[in-house]
Amino acid sequence: RFFDMFVDGKLANDIMDKLSNIHVLTSKNKLLKVSKCYFSNVFNPELKLEDILDKDIFLNEKYLFHNIDKDDIKRFFKKIGVKDKINLIKASAKISKQDLSSQYKISKDYFNSGDHISPYPHLPISSYSDIITIEHIDLTDKYEFSKIFWTYIIDNFQPDKISFYARGYWGYGGLGGQTSGEKVHNYVKWFINYVNCLPTQFKKCYKSTNIFLNSEYILEIAEGYLPIIDLKDISLDWKAFFNFRITLDLDDYKILYANIFLDLDDNKIKSKNMNKIQIIYEYFLNNFEN
Repeated sequence: RFFDMFVDGKLANDIMDKLSNIHVLTSKNKLLKVSKCYFSNVFNPELKLEDILDKDIFLNEKYLFHNIDKDDIKRFFKKIGVKDKINLIKASAKISKQDLSSQYKISKDYFNSGDHISPYPHLPISSYSDIITIEHIDLTDKYEFSKIFWTYIIDNFQPDKISFYARGYWGYGGLGGQTSGEKVHNYVKWFINYVNCLPTQFKKCYKSTNIFLNSEYILEIAEGYLPIIDLKDISLDWKAFFNFRITLDLDDYKILYANIFLDLDDNKIKSKNMNKIQIIYEYFLNNFEN
């Protein structure tokens, strides 16, 4: 009945809002609140995640009735909250640390790092506002999903949507610490710096501070031997946001040298690595001379 009213354009908005709280069947035949569901691949979502995301959140294909237009069914479920892409999530109003963790899956480690310290250590930050996160970012420790996730984010959003400061509040009610608070780095920026969440050519995920940019020079000297980002067409703005490493230091050259000698061909340096060895030797000579 509700579906027919929707197709006919007769379903009131207040009814639609109430329908967003119903539970529907997932692909594994479990009931899940519709707003937490994602379209399974058979619905042809904008971003197909069913084959790579090991979560029971995908809408059961039983809702595709043979005598009803598939696009109408998809529009109906999308209207009441089923998702077909990865979305940014913002908690604009002041919210406690506990609720951020339980409702938005914000890691508790975020609250104890970097600039998340009030001017008075005995009065720690207790709540935040303007927090930004991304759906399923907590699952980006898996290489395959991480690559699809960050490719989609880079292609569909600008970094200024997630790089602005949040605010942390501390102290007693009515005083400055609770009314205006302090600027703190936002969640996604913290996440890439402290969590192994970005895909590298090693087919493993690393934090951004340990990853090299896939520039021509880095690829020439370090491909296969140091962690290089495995994402294509990264804009200048996104490069600035991720702040990947663009040069090697002495320790990096030592690791590169050791890894090359762990990858010999019949106890000989591979021909493709001869130029790398030459560059490394030149660096060592110049470094030791200084």
